[in-house]
Amino acid sequence: MTEVLTREKKAAWTAWRSAYKSGTGRKILRQVGRILLEAAPGFALAFSDICGVSAGAWAAYGMAAASCGLVTYPVSLGIAAAFLMRMLWGLTTRWELLIGAVLVLLSPHVLRQRNGAFPLIATGLALLPGPIIGVWQGSAATLLFGIGTILLGTLSAPVMRRAIESIRGGRSFETLESRLSVGYLLLMLLCGCARMMLPYVNLGVTAAGLMTMAAAVYMGVCPGCVMGLMAGVTLALQGLPLSVTVALSLGGFLAGMGQMTGRRMVPCVLFALGTGGMLAYTGTIAWGALGAAAAAPLIMGVLPREADEFLRQQTRRFHPLPDAPGDAYAAYALRRWEKTVGDMARAVPSPVGLGEKRTPQWWEEHLCASCPERASCGCMNTELGQSRAEYIWKAHEASDEVWAQRLESLRGLGCARLYQLMDSMNLLRAENADEQRIIRRACQQRDMLVTHLTALSGSARHLAALSSGESWWDEQYARKLRRALAEEEAMARLSFVRQVDGHLQVAYELHGAGSADEQAAQLCGITSRCLGKPMTIAERERAHVRLTEMPLMMVEAGAASRCIAGADICGDTFSLGQLQDGRFVAALSDGMGHGNQAALESRQAVELLRMCLDAGYDRAQTLTAVNGMMLLAGQGERFTTVDLFLLDLWTGKASLDKLGAAGSYLMQAEGLSLLGGDALPLGILENVESGEKLMQLHQGDTLILLSDGVEDAYENRQAMEEAIRDALTLETAQDAANAILTGAQSGDTAPADDQTVLVLRLIRARADAKIEEMYQ
Repeated sequence: MTEVLTREKKAAWTAWRSAYKSGTGRKILRQVGRILLEAAPGFALAFSDICGVSAGAWAAYGMAAASCGLVTYPVSLGIAAAFLMRMLWGLTTRWELLIGAVLVLLSPHVLRQRNGAFPLIATGLALLPGPIIGVWQGSAATLLFGIGTILLGTLSAPVMRRAIESIRGGRSFETLESRLSVGYLLLMLLCGCARMMLPYVNLGVTAAGLMTMAAAVYMGVCPGCVMGLMAGVTLALQGLPLSVTVALSLGGFLAGMGQMTGRRMVPCVLFALGTGGMLAYTGTIAWGALGAAAAAPLIMGVLPREADEFLRQQTRRFHPLPDAPGDAYAAYALRRWEKTVGDMARAVPSPVGLGEKRTPQWWEEHLCASCPERASCGCMNTELGQSRAEYIWKAHEASDEVWAQRLESLRGLGCARLYQLMDSMNLLRAENADEQRIIRRACQQRDMLVTHLTALSGSARHLAALSSGESWWDEQYARKLRRALAEEEAMARLSFVRQVDGHLQVAYELHGAGSADEQAAQLCGITSRCLGKPMTIAERERAHVRLTEMPLMMVEAGAASRCIAGADICGDTFSLGQLQDGRFVAALSDGMGHGNQAALESRQAVELLRMCLDAGYDRAQTLTAVNGMMLLAGQGERFTTVDLFLLDLWTGKASLDKLGAAGSYLMQAEGLSLLGGDALPLGILENVESGEKLMQLHQGDTLILLSDGVEDAYENRQAMEEAIRDALTLETAQDAANAILTGAQSGDTAPADDQTVLVLRLIRARADAKIEEMYQ
């Protein structure tokens, strides 16, 4: 299984240019953008009021962030910026903002990872200058407003903490508490934006429109109406007319209805017409509301695909799609099977026993059983004999030299047959070593069994979710596709339409007599036009075609390898491709030795890794299972190094496991970095400790995987890094891989070891790309 993409057409220079050329500027811009994004909540919350009373949400958010272990200087920066803007805009100067910004900046030293009453107390202290200023000024109104701010802020602190924890968790907001807390945070941010204006555009109404459209487009009609109503009421509390609430609710309803067409611009146009028409009908022209009604759908309509995907994922966290009433009995049976298999995995007995308690009688039974002088000697039936035996036994796993030194302590016990006592101790040590080997092997087999049972349980859980039936959205997509197939007179039958992890998969059965490739391409075009989503051919088997939604990114790969001198086959094996769940996988293995045996072992390791991942095993389960299989086959005498790289093509989240492999290199905007590891290869020890490396990759990042033959061929690390930098200035990944391998060659001499280079570059997905052909 040695698959590789070799590009026939070269990409444009801008698509392959080495990122490190402008790395400093991009790094600075990325850091500045991150700081501004983290400062935005502090800035907006500083303007949030509830019926004219400052909500104190800025302090609650800052202290909650500190108690969650986050860095708070961006929040402090946003609060300080809000203080300056209030002065520039001529608003009431709130000195408590400036004092609170300093307290928020210092809060991580006190609140880090602390829960309970600490965030409440810290929030109250940050807001305390408000009423103190009222007392100092002699203003009863300022004093009362300050007390109200403290009450609102302290009560908001635990809600803010819960919201931050839920957002950082990355999972769906399953509980009502998490949904309400995140919703409260969003509405308070909306309060802060309600009075911010650009020319003819109210930022608060624009944000409310975007939230309403997101709920309608990604969740449906009812969520769109409810979000419009809640956002409108929030704006009304800031002094905006209630007609804005009615307009947003109507816009949410129309946008949700427009989403059923599957056309991206239809809900945007309907929202603009509904919201703008209602505002014009009620005469709500001021406050920048009419401009916001046009700005929100315009922004939504021109969102790039990456931003659209991010917004979809975040919005659907509020309401994960429920199981539809499909084959409920099959889903129930699979869930029961999952529970049973999971219980089996937990109930597998351990081969490690409690062990025997060593007493004087135990030592005498094991050391003096065959001694003819046992009755008269009794050397082990004393406290001194037991202490000496225990002293020696503590070194039973030490070296033979240490063990021999400890045995000398048996002298002085008065044993009549000292040599026999020493032989018995040596025999006991050997028996224990054999027993431990048996136990370790049994433990390894138990771990393999538990791994397989746990993986089967997880697969059953996934299948149970799929077997519960199609969702309402799936049925709508299927109805549209059947209509499109009839209109296009396509010779195919729709097998299924499903949203798996939020992304579409469509399958057809071909009935035409023409070329299967042409029919598959035609169906891909029909599906893309009908559903308004870019689709690609994932697999084609005889008369069946499966299409998947094109991910945001793809991997352009290049590979080059060379055999050792005198060999006709390379002992290194690599595999590139896409798993059934859509993740990209790259595996590079270097078998022990050279030639056919090394190639066989490395190929088997790569194939097993790929099969386990496709079967639903997670990363750790895959490595444990393959390591156990290799141990059983090689008895610990044969091993293979492994680089295992997994990448989510939608989010850019990646992991790299290195087991005995040579160092890898990652080129990002920040420059070239070395990814090393000190784990042992597969097939040596019972336990696998790979030291997984988690990464967040972006378009333009490049990963270089090398076998040790390439690493050893370069004079030093500096020379190899320079060669990699030069190679990445070439146009294609294949050219870069060839250049790195060429740089490892010393004149015309054959290499001293097998050499393999993989260059993996993350690029924007091409509309004409086909997954089934991408990594062949």
